[in-house]
Amino acid sequence: MSKHSRKAREKLAEGLMSMSGSLAVALTVGVLITPLLAVANAAVAGKEVDLWVMITGLKPSTAGILFLLYCSAVATVLGGRSAAMKIFNELYPEK
Repeated sequence: MSKHSRKAREKLAEGLMSMSGSLAVALTVGVLITPLLAVANAAVAGKEVDLWVMITGLKPSTAGILFLLYCSAVATVLGGRSAAMKIFNELYPEK
């Protein structure tokens, strides 16, 4: 990493922070909006809504895959922020 200029390392860190923030917002929106869309879809279709039945009605393999995808996205967010903070700490150490 030291072979790159200070400006290039700073741009990389800013990009990592931006990517992490965008992915965190996308995850939050997905978790909050998906149940609301399911309720709205059922209401428009005239069906009775029971979110617990929708959640527990998933196949275990599908639920496992969704859980792994969510965990990998959270790990990417945390890893990106950690890498960006490491770069920023190298560029601007505490005095």
